[in-house]
Amino acid sequence: MSVDTANGLADPVDRAKGPTHVLHEHRRATAGHGSLGLLLSAAVLSCIAVAERPAHAEAAGRVADPGLSVFREADGQVTLTWPGSCLAADTDFEVFEGALGESGSLEPIACTTGGATMFTAAPDPGQRFFLVVPRNATHEGSYGRDSAGIERPPSATVCVPQEISVCPASAPLADIDSGQPSPSGNYRWMDVADRLYSTSYRESYDYTQADVELQFFPLQSVFRGYLVAANLKPHFAYQVKLSGIPGTPSNEWIGLTGRWWQEEWNGSAWANGQNLNNKGDGSSPNPNDDAYFSRRDIPDPTSPSGKRYRYTGYLPFDYVITDETGATLLALEQSSSYHVLWKTTQRSPTAQDGPPETTTFDVSLPDPVSAYDVDYPEVTVTIFGEWERLPPGGVMLPPGLYEAEFILTEESFHGGGLAGGWAAAMGVSIVFEIES
Repeated sequence: MSVDTANGLADPVDRAKGPTHVLHEHRRATAGHGSLGLLLSAAVLSCIAVAERPAHAEAAGRVADPGLSVFREADGQVTLTWPGSCLAADTDFEVFEGALGESGSLEPIACTTGGATMFTAAPDPGQRFFLVVPRNATHEGSYGRDSAGIERPPSATVCVPQEISVCPASAPLADIDSGQPSPSGNYRWMDVADRLYSTSYRESYDYTQADVELQFFPLQSVFRGYLVAANLKPHFAYQVKLSGIPGTPSNEWIGLTGRWWQEEWNGSAWANGQNLNNKGDGSSPNPNDDAYFSRRDIPDPTSPSGKRYRYTGYLPFDYVITDETGATLLALEQSSSYHVLWKTTQRSPTAQDGPPETTTFDVSLPDPVSAYDVDYPEVTVTIFGEWERLPPGGVMLPPGLYEAEFILTEESFHGGGLAGGWAAAMGVSIVFEIES
């Protein structure tokens, strides 16, 4: 579709009025476009992994549905709006304009919108069209597909080199009752610096108030994706893990890459839940695996599975500290296996442990989410993941089809009481495949 206008200035740089002050959020907008005015041709087709490169850390995606819309302003300008990228890592956008039917006329009028998903410009005279292209710091993504479903070529004048990622699957996380798979499941009511949240926050907050999404690639050589979160607990450390489903083949693969949660049938229920905690020297199989193999097939005809023990494999493979609003955007790649998280004030990391993550913050009242009632001074905290299997960066899930739970677990740092007990906070069931 096109915009027919007799108004406009000669210099496209002068014409570009720049982005509005609408902040781009990493989640896709849900508003429809029935009342938004004229729809423009744009990079807005569905995220189908056809003729696209596999996901790459620097590759960019495409504009998500419902697509690009335009408002025709009274002064002849047009205001473009779009819902963001299908890929959470794309935090900026490029805007292009061209003459309808003229190959090679597409030119950038803005190589950045500052992250905004709205842009106002005065089109050149004649039949014009616009494209919005997602980008990250190093690459631009898709210009969309034409009416034949073929990827549009990039502009002859590119802002940054093009590398297109497949669009990930999207899975919103939901609140989980505490206790899986954790010793006691008590929620933590202190931030990563052990500063207590206010009584009113402790009494009013729960994870139904959080907005958390997993973007993941269902078919990859390693498990990859993005965690996009808002309104988790502020300045708070979370474990990121995959948990298996007992009775499925992938449960064992996850446990043999990570850890084991063991329960015993007591005649009427699964009880005596505990972690197997002898990780040995980091090689596999480790002593925990030996215990698993020696007990997994012990019969008990009274249990639902016909076995005495039930095992859940789980794999902590990343960790994150949220910002002052409880938000984070975390790029995920499962290549390590962790035991638990520590602060460097508790113990020093070794070369085998995970990379340190450091945060420096103070609390000024009122804080953005009203979580505190004390004006705390500035503090710096560094956390790291203790290794479970070695080497770090070289422990990957084996090829196969996986049925699993993706879980955020609160890190309690071996505290007690209001310091918590590794409560499972939020999760979602996912299916993915690791290809050989």
